[in-house]
Amino acid sequence: MALPAVEALKPDGRLRRVHYDWLEAGENTQRTVAQLSEQLRRFLDDQSCWKTAALWTFCAASNETLCRCERSADRNDHGAG
Repeated sequence: MALPAVEALKPDGRLRRVHYDWLEAGENTQRTVAQLSEQLRRFLDDQSCWKTAALWTFCAASNETLCRCERSADRNDHGAG
């Protein structure tokens, strides 16, 4: 049932199955994208954890500084009276 004009071109027989190659390539691409997405997700989670830890460290240091200032102010107030 081949068309004579197409037969005259003598197409490569592999072209009959090229759509299967495209499907396989598409599946491989989807797997690669999924792996890259997972790696990016883990990286961003790690960055988020690092930033959260840094924020808590900053807050703790700030709180400690405020407490020291308050204690110092209390000593000065009590000492002056």
